Amino acid sequence: MKFKIKFIIISLIFTSMFISCEKEKVDVMNTFNFTGVWKVNSVEILSDDIDNGNINNIINKEIKLGNNELKIFDNKKQKINYKLRAVKSDYTLSYEKKLTMDKYMDGRETVDLISIRDNNKIIGEFFLNSNDEMLFIYDLYLLKLIRVSNDVVFENDDNEEKEDEFNNYYDFSEGVMIGLKTPREENDDGTYSIEKYRTLWVSYNNYKLGYIYAKDNIIFPRLTGIWKLSVYQDSSNGFNSDEFQVSLYDENDKKEKSIKDENTTNIYKSILFVGNDYIAIKEYIGNEFKGNYPIYKILPVSNVNMNNGLQINEVFNESEKIKYINELKNKINSLSIEEKEGLNIENIYYNNIAIKRELGKWRFVSKILPKNMNEEGEEVNLDILPDKRFINYNLMYISWKDLKNELGIFKDVFISPLYKIALIQFNEYISIYKIEDGNIITEPLEMIPINENEEIVMAEWCSGKYVEQWEKVFIDGEVILDNNY
Repeated sequence: MKFKIKFIIISLIFTSMFISCEKEKVDVMNTFNFTGVWKVNSVEILSDDIDNGNINNIINKEIKLGNNELKIFDNKKQKINYKLRAVKSDYTLSYEKKLTMDKYMDGRETVDLISIRDNNKIIGEFFLNSNDEMLFIYDLYLLKLIRVSNDVVFENDDNEEKEDEFNNYYDFSEGVMIGLKTPREENDDGTYSIEKYRTLWVSYNNYKLGYIYAKDNIIFPRLTGIWKLSVYQDSSNGFNSDEFQVSLYDENDKKEKSIKDENTTNIYKSILFVGNDYIAIKEYIGNEFKGNYPIYKILPVSNVNMNNGLQINEVFNESEKIKYINELKNKINSLSIEEKEGLNIENIYYNNIAIKRELGKWRFVSKILPKNMNEEGEEVNLDILPDKRFINYNLMYISWKDLKNELGIFKDVFISPLYKIALIQFNEYISIYKIEDGNIITEPLEMIPINENEEIVMAEWCSGKYVEQWEKVFIDGEVILDNNY
């Protein structure tokens, strides 16, 4: 009898706990009450890749949110789920725009953020300012939504499904030349090694990877064919001077004697970026090299060893130049008194500009020169992207934030122009991922081993008939991975 009473009491306790937990879960969802039809009221673009003209195509469009399905514009998803978490003011909404939740806290310590998940992939995030107003992060947009209706109905459209099947079936071949740099390191005797460069070739067709090759030096395409960029170090009179050699790939190197009869100082150069017609470098000139490069230059491939790089008027149009100067001034104003003391802010050298990678894009960068040219100076990352003169393809269709949610910590990302694969750089690998419906498939197709300190200085893509033409240059190179079609 006592056993029965104890069993009944325990059962009642567990039943009460279960009902309490279920009630808490239901209450959370009812508190937000976000299902229904919403209309786009305003748009903020979170990427430089999107034209402002696209805003007009989004305003007043509808977004439908159901319990387990949704329709965002023309994109339908079924079997989705929602995850709720409380975030603080330092939560990042967009790494590209340096946008955090701080702007939307309105005095609150935390905000309840809801993420939409499809097969454990985040496809959007949102939070409510009121029962009828929502801020929605989707793709590369921050959307302000106004509720239209609490009720939502989803229609089936067989034509859309057939079109998706056709698009997934019909594909193109693509290839990419990846330029890698191994930076110089200090030797035991205090001298420094020479920088090394190599180029990887990666190709695929309908998600099947071909051979992955590697060759020494930077192999890069131009309108006149495939070219090669090599780096040499001349030594004379106890000084070292780095020089570049550029030639058509099928020609033998024709190393020309330096214009100077002998070196009178050390000149160390390091490549930051290689394009079709221009390269960007950082440089040190002096006799007390400590691994610092205070000088930036953008150089034409046709005159790659010229003393002076492109001038500010040759790089920026008038509006960009004004923006650049203002960003430089804002950077100086943000520095402490101690930081300013070591910089030459009385006489700013505005032509000290280059191109380098930041958050998945090639961007212009500048540097405020130090008073002591053996030091590094102060780098300024500019919110200006190079135009077609410098780089043909500079898009990232998936946001840095979304990729971090999926893949964790990585160094860089390169997404193919056809939006079919992504190359993600980690410390010791470049992993190749398939892209489906705008999402990374997190099981990599392949992982290319690289050295931990290697840096990517070039990514040149091609498609169609050019894939076979470009690959011919690499077939006598080192086979990194054998993935024949």
